[in-house]
Amino acid sequence: MRVLQIIDSLVAGGKERQLIELLKGLKAAPGIVSALVVLSDVVQYDEFAGLNVTTHVLPRRSRYDLSVLPRLWRVMRAFRPDVVHSWNAMCSIYAAPLARLSGAKFVDGFIRSAPAGLTMRDPEFLRGRLTRPLATRVLANSMAGLASFGVPAGRGECIHNGFDFGRLGRVVDPDAMRRALGLGPGPVVGMVGSLSDAKDYDSFIALAASVAAVRNDVTFLVVGDGPHRERLEQLAAKSGACVHFLGRRGDVESIVNIFTIGVLLSVNGEGISNAIMEYMAFAKPVIATNCGGNGEIVEEGHTGFLIAVRDVPALTEHVLRLLDDPNRAAILGLRGRERLRERFGLERMTREHVRLYGRILARGGRLDDGRVA
Repeated sequence: MRVLQIIDSLVAGGKERQLIELLKGLKAAPGIVSALVVLSDVVQYDEFAGLNVTTHVLPRRSRYDLSVLPRLWRVMRAFRPDVVHSWNAMCSIYAAPLARLSGAKFVDGFIRSAPAGLTMRDPEFLRGRLTRPLATRVLANSMAGLASFGVPAGRGECIHNGFDFGRLGRVVDPDAMRRALGLGPGPVVGMVGSLSDAKDYDSFIALAASVAAVRNDVTFLVVGDGPHRERLEQLAAKSGACVHFLGRRGDVESIVNIFTIGVLLSVNGEGISNAIMEYMAFAKPVIATNCGGNGEIVEEGHTGFLIAVRDVPALTEHVLRLLDDPNRAAILGLRGRERLRERFGLERMTREHVRLYGRILARGGRLDDGRVA
């Protein structure tokens, strides 16, 4: 089976991380030959080079670069894929008609978030509606995402993200990591994510200020970068709390390993958060906003806590209680790690993708409800 993956770029991000993980898994899957098309020459994953996957870089010169079509067609004619799997809505616009023309089955896997209240004015929603008739299967990484984008039953499928536990072996000694960051021995509350509109770092800094009002031994780490960094640094400087902005890092695993609590504050709907999976892999209790797919991975009161968007009082209460009760924090973290191993491992994600590809080929594109895509 020949599978062509297509993605807009390999910048540091959620879907990009998951594509890297899937390519790792598919490399070991018997009977699968993978190739990759990237519509940008930006690669921010050092481990990508070690995958040895045939890669075609077809940079877009503009948002709607029609020259992608003939270049992508030449790749498809040479590779002759059985399945074309797109990871972005704009990639799907290019790939869907060419997959149909070539006779390949098309997996439209652009749904990686679960925003509320989408309409045809949203570009992602509109592109998804345009490409859906050409898709053999619409794929999301959360059930919330399928619902958010209005994918009918029988047309869509959910495969949750997978975590490669081999990444745990790359961490440096926690004490050495603390020294490298200039941190003392006290608790660390951290959040990993872009400093963009998608994440609520204002509430994270408000949390830091509230905790600092009652304890002076807690450090708050911001791991990521983005357009709001300067404003947030200014806000943090006025908070009275110890907040460190670490920027984009290649050693996220080693940093998460020194967290006491992992926080993920979304504004309008994650799919399945890679950051949450990283927290759980290192047995950290999780506090996340109750939107999108966060509730599909975090079990309320069992592996962590789910709060309403921008509910700083509830966020502060949970953080202080966990800091005051290290035993409970440890129990929640260990439960989270076990849940991740059982339901969100890389092997499970790879296996489900292989089954999906095989199923749509075996059925000649026939969907679960008997219709032909």
